[in-house]
Amino acid sequence: MLVLGLATSHAPAVLLPVEAWPAAHKLMIADVAQSSDVEAETPEFLAHAKERIDSSAAALRSALEAARPDVVIIVGDDQNEVFGPSVNPNLAVYCGDKVTGNTLPRFRDQGFDETVTLGCHPEVAHALAAGLVERGFDPAVMTELRPLSKPE
Repeated sequence: MLVLGLATSHAPAVLLPVEAWPAAHKLMIADVAQSSDVEAETPEFLAHAKERIDSSAAALRSALEAARPDVVIIVGDDQNEVFGPSVNPNLAVYCGDKVTGNTLPRFRDQGFDETVTLGCHPEVAHALAAGLVERGFDPAVMTELRPLSKPE
């Protein structure tokens, strides 16, 4: 039974210290012209934004802990990180026993990237994939996570 649904942005600002936001912004926009609104983002404005982000993340964490779920299903988009133009399924279910990834690979050189390993439950994942097939979906079933689009 589904007991809780949570959602959050995965923008770099969620994980970066506020002092790194201007440099991150420059890295992400490259040569794209920006609105004059960017000039209004004073250090005080950014600090307040970071406080709101941290407070919201704490609320999500508290809600998850209070729900005490047996399983957490993470839904996300690929953004051409694992899959590429030659293989790009509409839906994939990871069925391995653990998954390892990085929090901020674009910011590895600045020292903000961390490696995270999550334990997974293959039996639940396979049941989820089978249930999707029964309902007319055609998920790709993955037992290994190898970035095809951006290999290390």
